[in-house]
Amino acid sequence: MRRLYTRCRCRAGDDGAASEPGARGGRGGGLQRLRVHRWARMGGDRAQLEPAFPCAPVEVCAGRPWRRPHRSWRTAQPPSVPHPWGHRPRTGRAARFTVGNDPGTGMRAALGLLIVLPLVQGCGPSNGESQGKAVWSGVPNAYATHFEFQVRGEERRVLVFGPEGRTDTVGKYLYRTAGTADHLPVPLERTVVLSTTHLSYFGALGAVDQVVGTSFTEQVRDPRFADAVRDGRLKEVSRADGVDRERLLALAPQVVFDYPFGRGDRGANAFTGTVMVAEYLEEHPLGRAEWVRFFGALLGVERRADSVFKAIEHRYDVLRGMRTHLTRSPQVLFASHWNGAWFAPAGNSYMATLINDAGGHYVFSDSVAAGNINLPLERLLVLGDTIDHLGVLLAASGPVDRATLVGGDPRVARLRCVREGAFLGNSATDDIFGAALLEPDEVLRDLRCIFHPGSCAGRKGRYFRAIPQ
Repeated sequence: MRRLYTRCRCRAGDDGAASEPGARGGRGGGLQRLRVHRWARMGGDRAQLEPAFPCAPVEVCAGRPWRRPHRSWRTAQPPSVPHPWGHRPRTGRAARFTVGNDPGTGMRAALGLLIVLPLVQGCGPSNGESQGKAVWSGVPNAYATHFEFQVRGEERRVLVFGPEGRTDTVGKYLYRTAGTADHLPVPLERTVVLSTTHLSYFGALGAVDQVVGTSFTEQVRDPRFADAVRDGRLKEVSRADGVDRERLLALAPQVVFDYPFGRGDRGANAFTGTVMVAEYLEEHPLGRAEWVRFFGALLGVERRADSVFKAIEHRYDVLRGMRTHLTRSPQVLFASHWNGAWFAPAGNSYMATLINDAGGHYVFSDSVAAGNINLPLERLLVLGDTIDHLGVLLAASGPVDRATLVGGDPRVARLRCVREGAFLGNSATDDIFGAALLEPDEVLRDLRCIFHPGSCAGRKGRYFRAIPQ
């Protein structure tokens, strides 16, 4: 079997092994030659490389040190209740790699993959690949900042950016309608989606049948996908303990849609046909909705995706414009709690933007952070009697009253903002992590009716609702 080796000249003093969460580099620099199927941290300071379940060989360009993930809300939240309104912790920057084309590779044969080129930015200048060719030109987005379409003549590609923005490229994917061996086979017809959040984008584009596998099927809320689960057309390929590789192989998808956060905890990074999705890093609600255009391009329905997004944008802008007629903006705090600890999204977050656009004033609007803000109980107790509303995100299967909302703490339950202005988003009963991403206008309407009830007489909230006094 032909073997592919890395040839990458790293700067003096750089670590010499693959820079991936869960792997540390060795000492020194210079020319590195590594034959890699998969890297994993096995202990000590040096990376131990081990072969993984059958997969295509990859070229790994070493040269960037591993960084410890940033501590954030996710380390303190229950695993079953992810917090969508802040940011996920930073992960180490991915290494630069190219999928090999080995006809003897079991993974490629089993998955039937046309090879993906996630040329992840790592070593060398990003424009080096355009030497001798025309330069790639970016196509600007309206709101989304973590993906970009680029064109070069007849070629098309899409870039995906990680937690640090445009300097942190986690994937470059070439695609064209007539797919070749080094392009995504657009339109995609058989995919696995590891995050149920992303199913909403497929549903909005009428592409339910293009998804053959996902994770945590009991959490699927969209009736169309739920029917597919019951009929056996949509299989579960992943649980909390990782990806079921044998089941994934049996499904033979063209592409696996994954997300950069926590890659080392799953088994999907051993598969060649992986496309990263980072919509959760978008700070603006319309930025998350605009990711429908990303999926539309890969599913071959770009015009439909553009139309879907423009309709969402129009509805949102109409509602946002109504705040100019308001005479007062109530003071609002949104938070979550776990084991007595409280957390709040920063002022540059998704939820803070929604609150301000709905005619409220988020109390931490001036704060800027990559993750949630730790909110000491003492500070919450001081704030609680000076603000108008406290909103809480939780997952509760039964009825929720004020005591349940605040985790049973009587001191918090007595606060004015709880007694007179409490509201909640319940992910156990409402699709806050899925459908809400493509209905930011409905979320905005819910919040507006909570903050200014006189403008929405009799309306029942779809994703957020007030707790009766």
